[in-house]
Amino acid sequence: MVKVEARITSSSNGLSNLSLKLLRNYAPALPAAVLGVIALERRLPFDLSEDQLLKVEDELGSPLPHDYREAMKLANGGEASTKEDDWEFYPIKDTSDRKRLSRTSNHIIYETESCKGFGNFPNGAIAIAGNGLGDQMVFIKESGKFQNAVFLWLHETGELKELAASFKEIEKL
Repeated sequence: MVKVEARITSSSNGLSNLSLKLLRNYAPALPAAVLGVIALERRLPFDLSEDQLLKVEDELGSPLPHDYREAMKLANGGEASTKEDDWEFYPIKDTSDRKRLSRTSNHIIYETESCKGFGNFPNGAIAIAGNGLGDQMVFIKESGKFQNAVFLWLHETGELKELAASFKEIEKL
């Protein structure tokens, strides 16, 4: 019998994708009570007002793609699964109250700044989701405007691959 000990931490929007993958592998070995506590720890995404969205777009210097904006207004954050990987969406910064500010601390602007540390993050890109291992789902800004297409940015090589022609093609979980 192998004893496995792991510390599972949560991001401001819930468990990281890596933690979720580990849980899926080891869930049969965990007591039901532990799984119940872990399930309670996960936080559901919440709505986002138009005012908060406009503040962030002003900070970015460009409106975000329409389909993405509308999805985030309904559920600011969340998860998706594509054939490439599982993704956790970064929320859009919400300063309307202390709780929302805390829950959006890993917002798209913060995560984009973190990605720039790799040195090969595309100029004009904004990170909207991560796979927990460094790769990012991004929008690209061209001619001062974010394009509708959603790209996969591979952090090790800097390569960009189109994931979808529009955000509406990505099914949020």
